[in-house]
Amino acid sequence: MSHTSEKEYQQEYYEAHKEERTAKLARLWRDDPAFRKKERDRNKRRRALIRAEKAKDRFDEMVESKRGDAAQTKPPRFVMIDGECKPVWTTGSLGREVGRSARAVRTWMRRGDLPGASVFTRDGAAWFTREFCEAVRRACERLYYLNGRGDRRVLRRLITEELAEAKVSYVQFGDESAEQRVTASN
Repeated sequence: MSHTSEKEYQQEYYEAHKEERTAKLARLWRDDPAFRKKERDRNKRRRALIRAEKAKDRFDEMVESKRGDAAQTKPPRFVMIDGECKPVWTTGSLGREVGRSARAVRTWMRRGDLPGASVFTRDGAAWFTREFCEAVRRACERLYYLNGRGDRRVLRRLITEELAEAKVSYVQFGDESAEQRVTASN
């Protein structure tokens, strides 16, 4: 049986048994509370997945539109972190990643919404690894899914959760050992 004929057969079968199937489902809905609960839960999960996908698409569109407005980001800088040479990016790059400005990221750092940075250079600038940027992006997507509902504490909690889940190490702001983490940079 070819693909088109199988599809036609299924369509014909559905048309022939549509009323019988509808009546059976109506009886199940009316008489079986377990069936009703299962169907409601299934529909709730399906709607949640659709809502999450739409929110992700809207977030991606918002980030892309802001990227067009933002200035070009600097190329990564290479620093030694825990004995490994890793590329790190500026606050502007992190801002572009999440659809915000470098100023907004610096405000997050000052207020404590960002728990730290991947590394601080000797001049006090904060730099972020790719893993750190991706974790913050996921946290911002989750906040965007909530339609921006939530305050700074929610953002702080989401960022901390994502960093912990991704097992991303970072230096907390005001940590004296930050100087020990950066040994060389280009």
